[in-house]
Parts: sequence; structure tokens; C-alpha cells
Amino acid sequence: MSEEENLPSAEEMRARYADLMTDDEPAADAGTGDSPQGTEPEPETAPEPEAAPEPVAVPPLPEPEPEVEDVPDPTDDLAAHLLDVNVRFWAELGRARLPLAEAVALGTGAIVDLDKEPDDELDVLVNGLPFAKAKLILVDGEWAIRLERIVAAPEAVEHASSSGSGA
Repeated sequence: MSEEENLPSAEEMRARYADLMTDDEPAADAGTGDSPQGTEPEPETAPEPEAAPEPVAVPPLPEPEPEVEDVPDPTDDLAAHLLDVNVRFWAELGRARLPLAEAVALGTGAIVDLDKEPDDELDVLVNGLPFAKAKLILVDGEWAIRLERIVAAPEAVEHASSSGSGA
């Protein structure tokens, strides 16, 4: 006999392995010995264990946000410390440009013409940076200024407070 005569046909192979190809009961002729090679033992298949249900991924519970205690704002603390910083603060009535010879020749009682009118606003500077516009007033016999409007941005005030102190 040749090798080809010993091989089962495709139909026999399908019948023999039908139970492996489907999840149904084994084929009717499997193991009955109806095949021409009835002398070959039918391969036994172990019953497949029932698959355990796949674990369901449970999303983790969201952690509660920690309660925010009344933590002081660091900017409040910084602002409180900045309030204690000494700064140079002055008001400029006006300016004049003179040659050095005239400035040296000025004596007591000399009058210097400034570039502003008496009703004009004064320039108020903090540590050399423009801070506000003001009016000159007399309070209880002393000169004072009344701030009319603030011209500095908050960042400029912070910079002025760190650019030097000296009253």
C-alpha cells in the first residue's frame, strides 16, 4: 500500500475533528469505527473547562479632594511686609534748566522760573519712579500735597519698593 492510501479523506478528517471545529457535541460518526481505518484510535478530547467570567475592570473611585484649610494667601503676607518698607517719596513742583554759571551765581532770595504754572499738578515720585499727580495745599500752616490720581501700574509700585529704600 502506498502512503496516499493510508491517509483519511477530507470528509473523514472533518467528521473526526468536527467537535474541535465547533462547540457542539462530537460528530455522529466519531469513534464509531465507521471509517476505513477503524483500527486507528479516535483522539479523545478533554472537555474544555468552563471559562471563568472575565474580571470587569472597575474604575478606581475618585479620591476626594483634600479639604482646603484656611491657608493664608502668601501674597497677603508679602503685601503686609511691603507695607513696612521705607521708600523715598517726593513731589516735584517743576523744573528749570540753567547754565552752571547762573546756578552758581544764585544767591539768597533769587527767584527761579519753573516750567509749571501754580495750578498745574505736581509730579509725585516713589524711589525715582512716577507714582501720582497731586496738588499743593496748605494744611495747618504746613505745605502738603493731595494725590489727585495714581499713574503707576501695580508692577511699578512693586519695583519701586525693591529698588531702594532710604527716607
